[in-house]
Amino acid sequence: MEPTLNVGDLVIRGDKDPEDIKTGEEDGDILILRGPDYYYDKGFDPIFWGNLEDGTPIIHRAIDKKKIGDKWYFKTKGDNNKVADGGYKFINKTDEYDYVVIEYNESEVIYISETEVLGIVIFKIPYIGYIKIYFPVIFASLIGVLIFYLFIKLFHFEIKIVKIQNKEE
Repeated sequence: MEPTLNVGDLVIRGDKDPEDIKTGEEDGDILILRGPDYYYDKGFDPIFWGNLEDGTPIIHRAIDKKKIGDKWYFKTKGDNNKVADGGYKFINKTDEYDYVVIEYNESEVIYISETEVLGIVIFKIPYIGYIKIYFPVIFASLIGVLIFYLFIKLFHFEIKIVKIQNKEE
């Protein structure tokens, strides 16, 4: 979703009735979607989501919507993506994905059911999300330092810095 949302941004979620969700390439509401298993079930190649684990929310903009029966369905697209979600497939790729050939077909775009929408992004707080991203590393480092400190205190080790003099002096 760059440049609108960046890694490390904390987003605040809100609710909105599906019929009130605004659509548009530039100014549509940003949806928080249940995913990516929904897409994988539709045959969507996991590489497009960076092989996200099931249940990881996906945040994309609503660019179109339509009502089928009594449910709303949304066409979505990441702000940094060239085309809408689901309308493309791999024609050719290398095992390392150092090059790919992609075919886009507008008629195969996925419209996501309102039941897959967890909410909309109300606003973002830049950089706060890094706490969640790096908390395990910071926490583990603090625990390591604390264990080292307790070990030194428990066994009465002392650390001294001693100046060694030359014998010639």
